[in-house]
This record gives sequence, C-alpha cells and structure tokens, in this order.
Amino acid sequence: EGTNLNFNHTINNGADISISGLLPYPDPLNTKLKNTNPRQLQVYPNPVTDIVRVQLPDANGTLTVINSGGQAIYTKDHRDSSELSINTASWPAGVYTIRWANKNGELYSTRLVHR
Repeated sequence: EGTNLNFNHTINNGADISISGLLPYPDPLNTKLKNTNPRQLQVYPNPVTDIVRVQLPDANGTLTVINSGGQAIYTKDHRDSSELSINTASWPAGVYTIRWANKNGELYSTRLVHR
C-alpha cells in the first residue's frame, strides 16, 4: 500500500518532464488536493523577471502570492475576468506560490520562479 505520485511539467524550451511512481507510505505531501492540477491555474512566463500573467480557473475569487518564507506578499480580490497581470519587477529572486481561492471555496495553486 502506498501513494501514487505523478508529476508533469513543461520547461521553457518546451520539453516535458514526467515522473511517476508509488510512494511506499500514505500521502505525506497531501497530493490529493484539488490544487495540484497546473492546467487549472497557469502563470506565464515562468520564470519571470517583470510582468507575470495569471490565467485563472474562473472569474471570481482571491489571488494570493506567498513567498518562500510563507508570507503573503500580494493579495487581490478579482472579479469579472479569468486573467490578470502582476508586476513582479521589485520582487526578490526566488520561488513563489500562486494561490487562487474561488467564491465556492475551491483552492488552486502553482509555483512561480522569479529571477
């Protein structure tokens, strides 16, 4: 018994990376959360240096950006469109979590690399 793990990612040059396998223990990373599907919340370009575009899974909710220290550095209630742009030019280099909570309480997240 264990947890199936599947990871798919497309890097800048268009190459796809896929990893899958069986972890020998229960779901330690909580990989069954709805927010693990990157097709539902997309950020581009990724990595980014100045302006990131965020494609949202739906039009009404709250977008939060969390730095590697766990601090929310950007929060915006967003309505009436499924895309927005964020100026990241002043952010330090690092990995950020982009989190979307829609009006139904569903959570989605993805990672963003800032150079």
